[in-house]
Amino acid sequence: MENKVKFIKMHGTENDFVLFNGMSEPLPEFDEKIVRKFCDRRAGVGADGILIIMEKPGYDFHLRYLNADGSEGGMCGNGAMCAVKFASDLLNKSELKFSASDGGHRGWVNNDLVRITISADAEGNNCTVDGRDGYFIDTGSPHFVTELIEAEEDDLKTVGRKIRYDRLFENGANVDFLKIMDNKYFVRTYERGVENETNSCGTGAVAVP
Repeated sequence: MENKVKFIKMHGTENDFVLFNGMSEPLPEFDEKIVRKFCDRRAGVGADGILIIMEKPGYDFHLRYLNADGSEGGMCGNGAMCAVKFASDLLNKSELKFSASDGGHRGWVNNDLVRITISADAEGNNCTVDGRDGYFIDTGSPHFVTELIEAEEDDLKTVGRKIRYDRLFENGANVDFLKIMDNKYFVRTYERGVENETNSCGTGAVAVP
């Protein structure tokens, strides 16, 4: 008989995840093959990544995030909000302390409204990548923010992949394409690890001005 493991599927503004409770459930080793299988949208559950909540002294939980390609992820804003909501229900607490790859955070839950703290650089560093201007900023995950060019709107996957692997970024970077319309920010994000555009990105939203 195959081993079975419990999980829950959650999403934060359509940035979707498979979440595992490592605080009270025995879990398998999440190697690249298993992660890819879970995240596969045709042969698996389908997700942008995997969330694992784990015990850690001094915190209500520790959040481990794995990208859809099996690599270790940085801080994930939408994923963290999903994990906070799950842990809040599990622990019956509306305010939680948790840690992630970039250190400690806090989260608050009020019914279905979830808020979290994000650690971010005070300001980004202006830079030019592949001939286009933008700026690099770390919001728990690295982001390069640049203008959304109308001619590229239908092919952001190709453009994003090219920028994401630029040698300027030591560990790669997420790429946020920004357009300002009616005094509102419109952002499309190509996420490293997913290697595609996602429907939303929490740390990417924080990365824009």
